[in-house]
This record gives sequence, structure tokens and C-alpha cells, in this order.
Amino acid sequence: MIASTLCHLRIFFMRFHGRPRFISSSCILFPGQGAQYVGMCQRLVTESTVSQLFEVAEKSLGYDLLNICLHGPEEDLNKTVHCQPAIVVASLAALQHAKVTGAKVCLNGSDEPNSNVVTAGFSVGEVSALIFSGALSFEDGLKVVRVRAQAMQEASDKHPSGLVSILAPANLDIHLLCNHAKEWSHRSGTEEPVACVANYLFPGGWVIGGDKSSVKYILEFGKAKHGIKRAQLIPVSGAFHTILMKPAQEPLRHVLDSITIQMPRCTVYSGTSCEPFTDVEQIKSLLVQQLVEPVHWMKTIQNIIKQRTNPEKIFEVGPGKQLKAMISRIDRTLLDNFTNLET
Repeated sequence: MIASTLCHLRIFFMRFHGRPRFISSSCILFPGQGAQYVGMCQRLVTESTVSQLFEVAEKSLGYDLLNICLHGPEEDLNKTVHCQPAIVVASLAALQHAKVTGAKVCLNGSDEPNSNVVTAGFSVGEVSALIFSGALSFEDGLKVVRVRAQAMQEASDKHPSGLVSILAPANLDIHLLCNHAKEWSHRSGTEEPVACVANYLFPGGWVIGGDKSSVKYILEFGKAKHGIKRAQLIPVSGAFHTILMKPAQEPLRHVLDSITIQMPRCTVYSGTSCEPFTDVEQIKSLLVQQLVEPVHWMKTIQNIIKQRTNPEKIFEVGPGKQLKAMISRIDRTLLDNFTNLET
């Protein structure tokens, strides 16, 4: 049963049956951690291929991912070890549902790179993008995200830390804010304080990762001392995309070396380099590098628009609308051609 299910899913991700429904110059975006919610995929699971995605995920992960997506509790869904696989599988489920229901989505059916299709993912969404592109098989993608999530959780447990989202004037000296946070943390007793930008979201929008005391400084003093409009703690287990995730790099590197990675059959942008992946070794190295370096989402989107001469259609594929909200602050004109394919 599982073998036939895997075969069917390989056919879905590797080849599109029937007449390909390409939209010229389309961009497909996959969300990252934080987009999840209890009840996602409720309306999708009646599709047989969607249910098969979750069957394969359950076999690979060793637990009932669909049940956590549908029923939670929220505390369990938000755990890094559950959340990252949930985001990836739910995003691909939304893509499959769109195909079955006849939505006009770019599905790459060629064995050659297709210049009309470009894709990118936010943080763990990059794994979704690589599966969609054919660079990773679905089952290998699950292996990667399982190891990635577990390693990041373990790194977070070693060094209590967090992420805080910042909304401020675009000219805020974000690095000065980080330096002040580290100084305050050091005075509070932290031996090696960490505070740095984890995500560049949009003009005036950042996520800062750091040790608990540095995060506390930003939450308590960011508005009064630095003119921040809003600072909000993000419900994640640690300071992702900072040096505190260094212990997670070797486990991820090991699993990437153990699987087969192919060149994508469409253009896939890295949120670390802000440029398309150019070879298999670069895919491996940038996925590992991504753990300790910021996600440059704003620049990635700007490069896609500049280099792709404005995609005719942009799709956000997966739970929530976090990417649409960011893109509205990067360039509101992009919303004219924006579609959410939700779970």
C-alpha cells in the first residue's frame, strides 16, 4: 500500500497529466513556520491524493500529522518538530487540491527547466519549494524537514532564546538596537549574548532573534528607547536563523548528504542568497547555511520581480496569508495579481 502511494505521489510531483496549465511568468510562494493553525487542511482531506500525502507523512514521521493539523491542540501543533512538517505537507496539499479542482496553477510537467515558473519559500517553505520543483522527492523532503525540525528544537533546548517581530520606521538603525539589547543582556548576566536580525521582511519590518534577556530588552524598551511601533514575541521555540542554531547544522548536512537531490525543473530562489539555486551542491550548502543566517525575504521578492520582469501571477500556496501581508508592504501593486491557495 505504502509503495503504491509513494509511486502515485512521485507521479504527481514529477509529472502533470493532461494538458499543462502554465501561466506565463508565474511565481509560487510557500509559507514558513508561523502560518499554521489548528483545523488547517480540513477542507482538503476529502481529496484522495491529499489523504495519501498525510499517510506517507505519518509513515515517515512516526506520528499522525493530520490529526495534529486538524485537532491540535495548538500547543502541540506549534512545537517545532510538528510545525515544520505540518507546514510543508499542508502547503503541498493545497497545491494538489488546486490541481484537482482545476485552479490555474503552474505545475511543471517538463523534464527540462521551465523559464516561466519561479518559486521560493520562507524558511522551511524552501523545502516545500524544492519538492514542488522536483529537486527533492516528497519522501526525501520529509526526511529533510524531520531532521531539520528536530535539530532546531534540540539547539533551542540547549540555549533558551526566542524571536521577536519588529514594526518600526524604515530608517530604524536595527543593528544599533541589537547591540543595545546585547549590552543589556550582558549586564543582566548573560555570558555570550546574542541579538541579530533573523528575518528581513519588508521596509520597517524585521524579526530579531536572541537570547532571552536580549529579547526581553527589545520587548520592554524597544518603543521608549528606539522608537519601535510594535514588538511582539513570536511563539517559536528558539532564535532561528541565528548563530544559536549552529548545533543543528551538522544533522541537517548529514541527511542532505544521504539523499538524492536533482536540479530543479523550474527556477527556485534561495532566501539566503536571494538568487536562484544553480547546482545541487549549492542547494545543500545554502539549506545548511540558512539555519544560522537571516532570511532576506524582501530582497528575494525584489529580485524575483526585477529579474523575472514582474510575474503575471503570484500564488501563495499553504496555510494563512503571512506572505501576502509582507508583499503588500514590499510592493502593493503586486497584490493585483496575487492569489492565495489556502488549506
